[in-house]
Amino acid sequence: MKYKKSKYKISAKLIKKGSCPYYEEGLTFQLTGFTPNGLCDSAYAVISRDALALRYGADLPWKKDDDTVHTHCPDPVGAVWEIKRVLRSE
Repeated sequence: MKYKKSKYKISAKLIKKGSCPYYEEGLTFQLTGFTPNGLCDSAYAVISRDALALRYGADLPWKKDDDTVHTHCPDPVGAVWEIKRVLRSE
């Protein structure tokens, strides 16, 4: 079986640190479909759902714009991540 390559590249950027003791605002992870080295399980659990949807062209109703979603770590005062898709130039 051959898999269709996504036409988007996806990144997650920490835009609000909240109570997160692990990361600083501005930290960015490239999301390739595999768990990024150094990203905690709680953050990846909330980021991966929206990242996967954006990667394959989903139109999520809570998007900030056509290519950006904000998602929040499970901690009530935890980090806020901006997930962004960019059309591949390849």
